Amino acid sequence: MTDDTLDQLNHLIAINKDAEAGFLTAAENIQNSELETLFAGYSKQHAKFAAGLQDEIQRLGGSYS
Repeated sequence: MTDDTLDQLNHLIAINKDAEAGFLTAAENIQNSELETLFAGYSKQHAKFAAGLQDEIQRLGGSYS
């Protein structure tokens, strides 16, 4: 496993964590319950993506930075 691969996976984790936070903020600040539910779901989805990528990094012997 190369350091470049781990760097790329860490970058993808950061992107997903940013998306998670952005969708959560949108869900908390919108006045439409349907969109609130939709955005909250997207936030949870991105959290799962980030967790999966973190698991893969650990499997490969790296660490999340």
